[in-house]
Amino acid sequence: MSLFTQRLDELIEEGLLEVFKLIKKNGVESNHTDTKVLKIVDSEFNFNLSDSRWLSEISENHLIDNRGYTYSHFSLSTEDLLSLVDFLIEGSK
Repeated sequence: MSLFTQRLDELIEEGLLEVFKLIKKNGVESNHTDTKVLKIVDSEFNFNLSDSRWLSEISENHLIDNRGYTYSHFSLSTEDLLSLVDFLIEGSK
């Protein structure tokens, strides 16, 4: 694995760990599952996940769309995922 690919993988992992900490600290009950999530209320981060489905919640294991379907965290581009992490961290301050 190249040095840059490894560093990028570590950055993504670090970002997701921050999201997990925020869920433990500030998580609320999902509208769709029985897990704690962070709700995505800013339309800038309601990324389109599939057709007329957009990101509405993030859990430790999934992205959850407005209809309750789940997706891998890696369904988002790296840039979108890390922008979302930045937004969530800033919003928790």
